[in-house]
Amino acid sequence: MIDFNQQKELLELVGRQLRKRTEALLIGGSAMMFHGAKAATFDIDLVFMDKNHFLRFADALGSIGFSENKQFEIFRHYETAKIKPKIFLGSDTRFDLFLNEVVCFKITDSILSRIKEEHEFGNLIVKIVAPEDIILLKCATERAKDRVDAAELARKYRIDWKVVISESILQMNVGKAVYPVFLLSFLHELRDKLKVDIPDSILAELEAVCEKALKMK
Repeated sequence: MIDFNQQKELLELVGRQLRKRTEALLIGGSAMMFHGAKAATFDIDLVFMDKNHFLRFADALGSIGFSENKQFEIFRHYETAKIKPKIFLGSDTRFDLFLNEVVCFKITDSILSRIKEEHEFGNLIVKIVAPEDIILLKCATERAKDRVDAAELARKYRIDWKVVISESILQMNVGKAVYPVFLLSFLHELRDKLKVDIPDSILAELEAVCEKALKMK
């Protein structure tokens, strides 16, 4: 596990290894720390929109002692991913690197438009995704702790659930058609098991979206 300051120091270290400007989106618990919604994390999740940036970052991790683990299937829907993530392990943390999409979830222009914060660490520029999109992405990865993280984020922020539904509809059209079905199950667990306040009207609206999604399958 690493805390917020240790995460920044690690990103700075990687940034010093990079010879060219490299941009990435910071998602998951790493982004939650920038939003003040989490104190520490084990994995640092980054999405790259350019393959060269993706490969440069992977090379930089190797130069500071991280090793790639190609047998580390940590995501519930891993088998649906067309572009497999790269997983790099260090002594205290893990980097999960994605290219253009996260398992079955594509990074859209609407997600990019909601980014309001970015930070520079040498030649590394990280952009912090919005809370709504962190929740959507945690549904896509569905690791053991993702529901707990999503619940904590929902408690700390006034989540715009309409944005969540809107993006799920977009994902249905550009990515995995059944993504809204995954999301509905995810949100029901957040509400029923982790007591997150999600209005009935939101779940009902998402159920209608799911009916359309299943017809498209």
